[in-house]
Amino acid sequence: MTVTCPACGGELDSWGAASDKLTGTGKHLLDSCRNCLSLVLQSEVERDPLSFYPSNYWYRESDASWLSKLEGCYRRWVLLDHVRFVTRFLRQPGKLLDVGCGSGTFLFLLKRRGYQVLGLDFSHAAAVEAKRRYAIEVKVGSLREQRRIFQAWAPDAVTMFHVLEHVTDPVETLRGVYSVLRPEGQLFLQVPNMGSWQARIFGAHWYGLDVPRHAVNYTDRGLRAVLHRAGFQITHCKRFSLRDNSPSWVSSLVRSIDPLKRRLAGNAVGAADFLYAALVTGLQPIAALEAMCGCGGTLFVRAVRAPEERKE
Repeated sequence: MTVTCPACGGELDSWGAASDKLTGTGKHLLDSCRNCLSLVLQSEVERDPLSFYPSNYWYRESDASWLSKLEGCYRRWVLLDHVRFVTRFLRQPGKLLDVGCGSGTFLFLLKRRGYQVLGLDFSHAAAVEAKRRYAIEVKVGSLREQRRIFQAWAPDAVTMFHVLEHVTDPVETLRGVYSVLRPEGQLFLQVPNMGSWQARIFGAHWYGLDVPRHAVNYTDRGLRAVLHRAGFQITHCKRFSLRDNSPSWVSSLVRSIDPLKRRLAGNAVGAADFLYAALVTGLQPIAALEAMCGCGGTLFVRAVRAPEERKE
């Protein structure tokens, strides 16, 4: 069992339980850190990172229908928000490694802008899709397993979008990133924000908790602490994500129309999909407002190596 906060090392108190909203099965206990207020899943330290994912979890644009093609266009459009944030700091033609790259859409958007890209994911199916769809190379496995390859490649930047919340030892993971980056390299990292309005309103029903797939749900203080312990310092932080913030509001409000949940259940395209799209569009102003107030649904940061290593 986890006895101290993986983010800051603080003491933990029992917080309560939340259910697996994706499958509808099981209750999972959570602890709250007294210091940084991040939430920590009560679980064994070692666990299979794929064990809580259904086999058809990963998105494949080749799966289908006109709606899938439309969804693919939407996914590329909302990811432009990520692209703009990263390319604001990364010179062209830089090398970029995306940890937890999935089927490679983000890497594709950078590749066609002239960047050299490489991906890493635990899912062999995701790697095959990235190669088939975008001709992007994706290594399969953990950062530890592929570290020598990445150190030799020496990326200028590493991106980790909604990855860190899944790992039980985030300090070790971030130190692995530290070891593969060039000395002047940059880390771009995004996680759900436990200090957001939506997290406070929905509590155990917040979509961003995503137990048992999320091992740690970070507050701003918790994210800064874990990066500090791994030798990084945050230089820029934004709390709005076009891709993630409004959809999290909608899926927290009306879980039954969440597209991923419906797809995993084998539901056909229907009115629920169009209702979901309308609500996501309608709630974008609320998502923007919470971000403007410093309480957005995600934390999206740029970090660099600290002037002096601050590792424990």
